[in-house]
Amino acid sequence: MLLYIALILFFSFFYTAIVFNPVETADNLANTAASSRHPPGKNTSDYLELRADAPHRIGSAYLAVVCILPSS
Repeated sequence: MLLYIALILFFSFFYTAIVFNPVETADNLANTAASSRHPPGKNTSDYLELRADAPHRIGSAYLAVVCILPSS
């Protein structure tokens, strides 16, 4: 079960690292003139990366719990 949980968490972080690109998202926000509290560029990408981390941790932990509950 511990290996199962570890694999769920690993692949959840791996998939998010591949799909979510904070630099590209920050560039898209700058190109569309979207308002942000942070200046466009590196500051915005750092902020997006920081803010996307907490919900991802909660979501991956929830996914692991939901997958483990039926087998226990």
